[in-house]
Amino acid sequence: MSHVQTQSEFQIQSQGLTKFYIKHINTNEYIVCFYQASISVSEFICEIQKIGREIIRVNDYKMVEVIEAGQEIPGVKPENAPKMEEESISMYQKYGDNLKNMAFYIRKQIN
Repeated sequence: MSHVQTQSEFQIQSQGLTKFYIKHINTNEYIVCFYQASISVSEFICEIQKIGREIIRVNDYKMVEVIEAGQEIPGVKPENAPKMEEESISMYQKYGDNLKNMAFYIRKQIN
């Protein structure tokens, strides 16, 4: 079976955009975002926090934490893993070719 590429998929690839899945923990809510792989980790976190603010329903976007999905920490659910930390390197520098398979969670800040 062959995959037929839609016009939007073609446009996304030709613009060099990467698709990111972002899921609100413990819900069925998720969003799909498209960013350049060259976006810095800090900029990515900030962008997702601003989008996530409305999903989580908090006033201050800094109350939204972004978590890398798939972390394997014994005794810790992936949704409860440590939040991402700001870095000046690009998302591509951090994740390399695995970037196209990455997904992230958002949650309200844990005190």
